[in-house]
Parts: sequence; structure tokens; C-alpha cells
Amino acid sequence: MPVWIDDQARIAHAKTMVIDSAVATGRLRRLFWRVADDLDYLVTLTRLRILDAIVGPEPETPADQQRARDRERIKESVSQNRAVRSLSGGRDRATLMEHDRANASIRVTAATAPPSIAACQTSSH
Repeated sequence: MPVWIDDQARIAHAKTMVIDSAVATGRLRRLFWRVADDLDYLVTLTRLRILDAIVGPEPETPADQQRARDRERIKESVSQNRAVRSLSGGRDRATLMEHDRANASIRVTAATAPPSIAACQTSSH
């Protein structure tokens, strides 16, 4: 048994011991409830998987079908955009359309111009 020189030191030591045990109890309590919560989650998940295996998946709603169509359209749009960008060296669609318009006007001009001017226009591009 320790010998205390001062009453204040004994009281401080006693308070520290009470606080340490309360902190330890609080940590154990949190650990217990965390484990209990994880076990409850696993039990619920297992029950739902068993129910899904017995009953089967829910039927598709019209909203699900629309969402699938929208996703497919977005995928196609993205893949077309990527293909256009890879062919264009990274230029965007508006720049490509402007380039196509300029080329179309050159072709029309070359087709309707006299042969000497048409040869100059097509050789410069």
C-alpha cells in the first residue's frame, strides 16, 4: 500500500483512476456496440440475399427501362465523340464542323471555277 505524504495527491490519484476506468469502459462499450452493429448488418444482408434467391429479382419498372435507354444513348454519344476526337487530333466537334464547311465551299468553288483557278485552289490545300 502506498504511503501518501499529501492528501491532495491521494485525491488526485483517486480521481485519475476513476477517469481512467471510465475511459476504458467507454471504449469497451463503443467496441461492443460496433461489433454488435456489424453482426446485425451481416445477419440482415444474409436474410435479404436468401429472400432474393427464393423470390427472384424485382421486375423492371418503366423508369428502369428508360434509364437503360438513356445510358445506352449516352454511351453511344461518348464513343462517337471519342472517335471524332481521335480522328481530329483532339479538336472539338464545332471546329470540325467549321472545317468541313470550309472544305465543302472549296470543293464547290473548285467544281464551278475555270480550270486554271480550280487547279490553284486544290493544290494550296
